[in-house]
Amino acid sequence: MPGFELVPVDGGSLVQLPVGETVVGRGPLFGVNDKRVSRHHGLLENMAGQLRIKPTHLNPCFIQTSAVAPPQPLEKERWHVLRPGDIFSLLPGKYIYKVAVSRNCSHYSATCDENNDALQAQSKSSSVLNLQQIHNLFDPNNDFSSAVTECCPENLHQFFIAECL
Repeated sequence: MPGFELVPVDGGSLVQLPVGETVVGRGPLFGVNDKRVSRHHGLLENMAGQLRIKPTHLNPCFIQTSAVAPPQPLEKERWHVLRPGDIFSLLPGKYIYKVAVSRNCSHYSATCDENNDALQAQSKSSSVLNLQQIHNLFDPNNDFSSAVTECCPENLHQFFIAECL
């Protein structure tokens, strides 16, 4: 599953989002100390490769179609899907974040190492993988598949020569 990070558009530090729910608001994670932003301004949910936001405070969160577009308020207590490239803010025109796919796979490192070992063992036993073996590796119901494709794509080219005929 991909990880997500928030890139501050108006200055500040990159925010790595853990899997699960993260409280959005005033405090050290976002570096916000503005009293207009609640400590529990909203929730971000990073689950199953999807990122969603739910405003939970009277002051809403905002979505923007671009960095220069006017912010539009999000409905309170309702989940809104965020995709890479989407921009949201905690106040109109302030505390603006752009959603990005995380390039840091440290939270996958153990899985990645295990999958690399398995791929290397497979490649040593046979220089050719048949189509069923490739299908099994990329089966979305297989945890092995998601960790390999999201965490370690740079290693895949070393191991796959498929019989296509």
